Amino acid sequence: MSQKKKKKKVNSKLIIAEAVVVAALALGGWGYFTWKNAQEYVNEQDAIQINGEQYSVSDVNYFFYTYYDTFRQQNAEYLSYMIDDSKPLKEQEYENGQSWFDYLLDESVDSMVHVVTVAEAAEKEGFVLDEQSQAEIKEYLDGVTALAENNDLTADQYMAGIYGRDMSLSRYEELMNMSFLAREYSLYKQEEPEFLKEDLEKEFEENKQQYEFVSYERLYFKAADKDEDVNESQMEKAKAQAEDVLKRVQGGEDLKKLSDEYEGTVYYGSDEMYYSSGYAYGDWLFSEERASGDSAVLEDEKGYYVMVFRDRFRHEYPAVTIRDISFPVNLNAENLDKEYEDSCAEAEAALEEWKSGEKTEEQFEKLYEEYSSTEEENGGLQENILKDQLDSYVDRWSFDEARKAGDCEVIYAEDGFHVLYFVGFGEPAWEIEAENHLREEALQDMLDSMLDEVEVNRSEEALQRAASTLNE
Repeated sequence: MSQKKKKKKVNSKLIIAEAVVVAALALGGWGYFTWKNAQEYVNEQDAIQINGEQYSVSDVNYFFYTYYDTFRQQNAEYLSYMIDDSKPLKEQEYENGQSWFDYLLDESVDSMVHVVTVAEAAEKEGFVLDEQSQAEIKEYLDGVTALAENNDLTADQYMAGIYGRDMSLSRYEELMNMSFLAREYSLYKQEEPEFLKEDLEKEFEENKQQYEFVSYERLYFKAADKDEDVNESQMEKAKAQAEDVLKRVQGGEDLKKLSDEYEGTVYYGSDEMYYSSGYAYGDWLFSEERASGDSAVLEDEKGYYVMVFRDRFRHEYPAVTIRDISFPVNLNAENLDKEYEDSCAEAEAALEEWKSGEKTEEQFEKLYEEYSSTEEENGGLQENILKDQLDSYVDRWSFDEARKAGDCEVIYAEDGFHVLYFVGFGEPAWEIEAENHLREEALQDMLDSMLDEVEVNRSEEALQRAASTLNE
């Protein structure tokens, strides 16, 4: 049994499977020289037992380094405020006395348990990797072998230099297969449930705050700055001003215009706000009793809001399905204009080739195989896309109300030019959102059920030897 991969949200503990192929070569560059002496420090004793299967410190390192690499990429903007690369992770506090090393180790082991457990379930069901994943794994292993040869090493020596003495190229391949299998199987299981229209309506009625949006205005009267203590007289003054404005709004005056009369106030209007309990006005806005035109004065710790409710709605616009051939540019190139010119020329050439043929969706799929720079084998298909998921220029073209099936154009985007083919409009967006949420819940329930049966035994002494050179 094998299934094509789709881009869906899966449990975050399985995201590590995606990052593995990146880390395989990323570690091979700077990583080898950073961690090349790992085998001198890694004890060969078993570090963790999962469902009776023993895993070495080197196996743990595979997950640790991958998780750590992903963590650094995701937090690149703030990483320097979080971790000091000049100091061992064990000497840096994460929070509540726990070191960064122990935090990252726990997260890595948690991911490892998820991957191992799901991969075991996949194997029991007879699920196998599709050809594309197998080809990706082979390509990266070939890349590792080439990097090893460039450093006058065998592939086994190279992998041991990164992950520890127990790691070989064949063991690394086993772990990669396990990671990919867990990822693919999760996507496959996520697509299994079938939901009827009434299931989606029930989900909406039971969890309206997840799917409803509001439009509103607010004017904030600040009693004191954030770093100042506020006293009773300041709050009373802010409240009196807010109540005065409320009366004028209820008398028909415009809140935004009134804001000009009060220095230091902050006006804000939103056409689409989602629910958040973190806002002092969140519950008021999303109360089922709320009706268009409602207004009120609401208090928070440092002042008062004048609130005006406009409307409540869910995403009724239709999702779209498109096919996309991208011609990416190198945004770091010295001559970026030339990059865009070349991208545009390639896109225009592809479009002209499509126009010279039958101008069908099937022909576009073949064109994708000819021109695409990605390894996806889906003909550039992107199904049930919602607003704001794509580049703004692609988004604007795709959701144009005048769009019709068969439209095909070259569109500029920040990452380069695209040839887009419009397949058609789909179901209302809120239904897609509800179905996605139900699928995620079903997958999480499956994972929770699996993990409830897992037996995990950790050797803390051995685990403390993981990622040893990050703690020198």
